[in-house]
Amino acid sequence: MKYMSWIRIRTGRLLVILTTLAIYLLLLTMDGLRFFSPDAANASTLFQSWMRFGFSAFVGLIFLAIGALIWLYARNRHVALLLFCFSFSMMIVFVSETGAALNDPILSAINNASSPLSLSIFSALLLLFPRNYISPLSLSEGKSKPGQHHYYIQLLRGYMVTVTLLSIAVAVHEALPSSSHIVNLHCVSASNYAFLCLVSY
Repeated sequence: MKYMSWIRIRTGRLLVILTTLAIYLLLLTMDGLRFFSPDAANASTLFQSWMRFGFSAFVGLIFLAIGALIWLYARNRHVALLLFCFSFSMMIVFVSETGAALNDPILSAINNASSPLSLSIFSALLLLFPRNYISPLSLSEGKSKPGQHHYYIQLLRGYMVTVTLLSIAVAVHEALPSSSHIVNLHCVSASNYAFLCLVSY
């Protein structure tokens, strides 16, 4: 029974990795078709173009490989999920970078939406790894009083929720520019600045 359970778990994880690999190849194909199209206004040489495209593809593949290894073998599944999501979002950022630099609408939307999400995931990851600062079990490891520690944990959890909601709002706004007609532009700009301030803090 344990062996069959192990097989099912590994099969599910491999399916997730294969799906992300398919997304990587799809984005890489879209980026290559846009970057090397005859209509692309690229004044650099062919060697420089291949270097830019190859570097972005290689860095994206490195993030994907690291995330896949962590997703397969890490024991702490919460940390593994965050690291995998962070690697996946950074892979999207780098793979779509060259096409987004040419103002391709689809690749630009994908690139702009994945950037704030990767920052919010990274900020949440720092609170959980290598030490879990939001777990009540960390009370025994600290020297603060129980009441102060409980307030500190609630504050950090509120910070995570706020950053996550702001990153989703920024990602939706960047991915759907037409949403600026629905939402007040000043509110969107304020959420962008607030998100950057909270993440940089």
